[in-house]
Amino acid sequence: MTFDLDIVHKRDDQNVERLLQALARLEAFYRGKGEQRLTPGADHLRSTGHQLLNTKYGPLDIRGAIEEGMTYEDLQSFAVEFAPDEIRFDVLSLRKYVELKEGSSREKDRARLPTLRAVRDEEEEPE
Repeated sequence: MTFDLDIVHKRDDQNVERLLQALARLEAFYRGKGEQRLTPGADHLRSTGHQLLNTKYGPLDIRGAIEEGMTYEDLQSFAVEFAPDEIRFDVLSLRKYVELKEGSSREKDRARLPTLRAVRDEEEEPE
């Protein structure tokens, strides 16, 4: 579908500082700025805005809020734990993701809905 990673982060001072340190290690800079390699600052990460970055590992989109103005704190009750290795993190449930995309007016989001619904329905079928 896409080749970037989207994250919604907690925007308190402590987490913003940790995120800035991680972004420095990832050599993150804003996409679409030509030869300039502008990097996000704390004020950028404290906003609800959308930071479109490149990193040494690929594109990364950092968002202070997503559809319907939902923040990290709003999304926590819809998160499911994902632990592919020793690293544990939360991801938005497919059910909630589809629900949010169903309310989107973006053509790109609407085009993905049939596939997302099919995967959601397959996952939710009783065995």
